[in-house]
Amino acid sequence: MAIRVGSTRVESWLVSKLAAAFSDAYEGKTKLKMPLFQRGVVWSPAKQAELVRSLKMGFPVGSLLFYKPPINGNEIEINLLIDGLQRTTAIRDYTQRPLAFMKLSDLETNVPAELAEAYVRAADHRELHGDIGEVIENWMTATETLEAGDGFDVYGLLKVLNATLCPDDPVPLDDDLADAIRLFLRALKDECDISGIDVPVLFYEGAASDLPDIFERINATGTKLSKYEIFAASWVNQNVTIANERVSEAIRKRYYALMATKNISINGVKADGTPEQMSLFDYLFGLGKVLADEYPLLFGASDDPTTMESVAFALATICHRLPLSQMHRLPEVIDRDSDGKLVPSAFEAALLESSQFVSDVLSPFIGLKLNSESATSASVHTDLQISSMVARAFCGKYVPGTWEIREGDTADREALRRCLPQHYLADVLQQNWRGSGDSRLFQMAWDVIEQQEQRVLAPAKHYVRPFESDEFDRVLEQWFGDQIRLSQRSRAYVTASARAFLKYIYSDVVTINAENKETFELDHIFPVSRLVGPAKADEDGWPISAVANLALFDWQTNREKSKLDLLQYLAKVEESARPKKRQAIEKYLFVKVDTATIPLDSVGDDALTREAYLDFLRLRYDSMKELAFAALGIELPAKGHS
Repeated sequence: MAIRVGSTRVESWLVSKLAAAFSDAYEGKTKLKMPLFQRGVVWSPAKQAELVRSLKMGFPVGSLLFYKPPINGNEIEINLLIDGLQRTTAIRDYTQRPLAFMKLSDLETNVPAELAEAYVRAADHRELHGDIGEVIENWMTATETLEAGDGFDVYGLLKVLNATLCPDDPVPLDDDLADAIRLFLRALKDECDISGIDVPVLFYEGAASDLPDIFERINATGTKLSKYEIFAASWVNQNVTIANERVSEAIRKRYYALMATKNISINGVKADGTPEQMSLFDYLFGLGKVLADEYPLLFGASDDPTTMESVAFALATICHRLPLSQMHRLPEVIDRDSDGKLVPSAFEAALLESSQFVSDVLSPFIGLKLNSESATSASVHTDLQISSMVARAFCGKYVPGTWEIREGDTADREALRRCLPQHYLADVLQQNWRGSGDSRLFQMAWDVIEQQEQRVLAPAKHYVRPFESDEFDRVLEQWFGDQIRLSQRSRAYVTASARAFLKYIYSDVVTINAENKETFELDHIFPVSRLVGPAKADEDGWPISAVANLALFDWQTNREKSKLDLLQYLAKVEESARPKKRQAIEKYLFVKVDTATIPLDSVGDDALTREAYLDFLRLRYDSMKELAFAALGIELPAKGHS
């Protein structure tokens, strides 16, 4: 016979009681809180409003599930909201700000029309500017509540009507208009009142340890949980000792933002956002935030404290020798202390050191700012790609579990220092990580070796293998072929791969010193306005934004040249300053200015042909390609092998 471990009972709660219990300001004897493992509030205002309309029409909206913890002597009864967070939040928000959810069409009476007629009569001869109904709806949206202090009274509505419809000669408040406004406000208030509607509530009483499993089972048939939301539930009892205060602070900021912006109480979380216990989910969330803040070139950064940074989850899994498909096993492999608490400090130190290494290796190549952007605003790599490099640096130096330094780690790091920039660019140009599955990440970090009938994991060799000259040349030539086949008839967005390539070739040309002294802009060598005409006339279009037509210019030169080609621009420069200006342009052009000219016909119109334009692109790309080889320490292929 099955053992009964819990029980469920049914109650009906009035909307008024539900909304009050879920409000921080409520001082009654029943409180409703969100458990740690719940997802955030994700319903849109439109979906919230639709729920309220269903309640008003008497449609079923589903039951809520509460967990009633054992009595602990506290005078206040605490219930945890296991299922129904989105619905409960919508109901609570509506009761606090009903007008924000309302439309005039929700009033099934003639009251709004009668108010409009009364206002027009009171206006007498005055000219009204605008639609009365639209003004009333705008007032409802702005007022939100049914409180006189927020403008929900006769004078508040009249003030808004006059300010918009009749600002220079306000309509006076006569008895007829006052009665019409009061009647409208009363009808609106009645329509907003859902306090007497019953909502079915299921109460579960049983072991708290069963709650994450119940949460997962319920949500399996509703809006699907992300794998991280599932981990938030299943790892809630996996407590972690966190030594890094920055990780703890990121966790506090997340919970505080959830409580402050959504006015939600979270069980087990203090008013400042500090959880009573830190779970494995909390830790990896906070570690992801630290990685993003500390190494923005690699992982990007978000100003939203609640945004999920998934890289720490992926890196913790791979670095502990698990493929991402087995992320759920992380609690089994992370170090524990004598009390059974997870202690990831050794892993964390190794991960941060490895991230710093990869950042130091790649920053000279990907840290250049283009068009005065932040260096991180146009990242071209995927999270999986950069995570694979960090994981490979990690497992080439550290032994998971013992955290010993591997023999040969220095040579391994030197090989990575040389090869990672090569692989980074090749992967971006070939789009090797687009749509890649999770298994590729594991394969880039670990090689599986059959050893005496056992499978042993060793650091993968892929990222420590340098490119051969001909191999890398094929990568660049195939990509350039795609660039010159671009079919464009107007100014087009510069591709991410082109931006990456440009950063590499300018890495030794634009020093940090130069960046700090001058403002550089990435722009077209042949002005777009001069290419659009022939490009539109060609059914195949032209590769207007191909990489070889893009160059860095100092800000002043770029603005002054505008629609001129470079030779025309130099002709306008004062003769004494012309040689220095030419030299400055050619430093970043990599070819002579004279090669980037647009020929004119006998009447002075542009006579640039597609063939001549493609010849220039080929000429300049050859120079750019040489710079790429030099930047990456790869020998140029023998002539005739390109």
